[in-house]
Amino acid sequence: MSFKKKHIIYFASNLLILPILVKEEFSLLEIIAIFISLNILIDFVFEFGKKIVILEAIAAIASVEVLLMPALVFHYDPDVMYTSSYNYFFYIIPSFLALMLAFKIRIFKRRNDTNYFENAKEYLSKKKNITKIYALIIIGGIALLLKKFLPPGLQFLFSALSLLLKVSLLFILISNSSKSNKWIFSLIILFSVASHDIGKGMFGDIMKWMLLWLIIITAFFPYKISFKRKLIFLSFGLYALLVIQVTKAEYRKQIWNNDINIVEQKEDGGIIKFTTIVKDNIFAFDKLFSADNLTKGPLRRLNSGIVISNLINYVPKKHPHLYGTTLSSIYLAFIPRAIWKNKPKVSGRDYIKKYTTMYLSPRNSIEISPIGEGYLNFGGLGFIAVFFWALFIKCIYDFFFAYSHKIKILFLWLPAIMVGLVTCMENSIKTTTIAIISTFIIIIFINLLLFAKLRFFKVTK
Repeated sequence: MSFKKKHIIYFASNLLILPILVKEEFSLLEIIAIFISLNILIDFVFEFGKKIVILEAIAAIASVEVLLMPALVFHYDPDVMYTSSYNYFFYIIPSFLALMLAFKIRIFKRRNDTNYFENAKEYLSKKKNITKIYALIIIGGIALLLKKFLPPGLQFLFSALSLLLKVSLLFILISNSSKSNKWIFSLIILFSVASHDIGKGMFGDIMKWMLLWLIIITAFFPYKISFKRKLIFLSFGLYALLVIQVTKAEYRKQIWNNDINIVEQKEDGGIIKFTTIVKDNIFAFDKLFSADNLTKGPLRRLNSGIVISNLINYVPKKHPHLYGTTLSSIYLAFIPRAIWKNKPKVSGRDYIKKYTTMYLSPRNSIEISPIGEGYLNFGGLGFIAVFFWALFIKCIYDFFFAYSHKIKILFLWLPAIMVGLVTCMENSIKTTTIAIISTFIIIIFINLLLFAKLRFFKVTK
């Protein structure tokens, strides 16, 4: 599809939806929010399969969570939100545009994605490097098995090491290993990751990884996917997510304790138990598309505006802005508790407890979002914090491409860095920044140890 056709799709979709929004009496800011989200979604679908679109995926999902879904909820079910549509979008739209602007800035030079793929494939064709991949699979698999038995202080390290297993799926598929080996090791990796997450009743991580695997793999298909087929593929993907959302609730009732304040499981889960429930739900259209399921399930989960609107209503009315306090404390995460025994324990969830009126059970991991944290600190000027946070992400993102001339598979590690950002509006600036820096250090260390050449820090001009 040409550049011209892409913009025809933009124009036609906007022209088609505008009369509907006007007839339904959406406000001007709600219409702008919907248009921004719609165009970002179209851009993601258009570019998917043509290049690596991790940032585009992050932006698309974020636009749904803070623009599209809140606009629909403000219009059709405003009682769910905690402030007015005007107050919400007057802050959110500039903040989201600041994020998009930062994502468009190129920090380091980037070549054509095909060149990176060909270099990585050539590099992985060497026997000694294939052996290293098998070593990563073993180390990652062991870390995945052991991390749940370890104290909290070591769980993060082993969680980071378990990323080796997930990234190795890309390595093994791109290598010139035999087809039988590719199938065997790919299935082992997929089964290990899926059984681990499904056993705990947690599905977010595996779904994010599946998206990132698809983004990388389809970017290097020998043939390109038509826009029509992408839409069909997207439709099946959304339907699968709806089935999983319904199945997840029923599955958790079986394996989790009935008391929402207790995190421990009452019994072990498993793929067989999960697939049995999936089989019962996959064609249960009445259940899947019931108003009660849609409003209480996926539609509410995709609406980060509920938390942000509560925050906007609470601050500064009942608590003053923090003026950078949450951001200046990021460095505390890197001071070992062995050195500072009384180090304060503050997570993104604590901000919801303190600066909103919402109740979170121990099972709920949602945070105030980077856009919400920007508002918490600086009010209407919070978009500046969002911009620099997004610019930091873009810097890390471009770094992995810029230095792939020294470590030819370095860009394939991007999913390990970016996986926590796929649904970034459910986290916070502090949480995502700490995770990115920690994972970045581990990845660079592993690559310097196993794959790097000398004089690593020399950027291609």
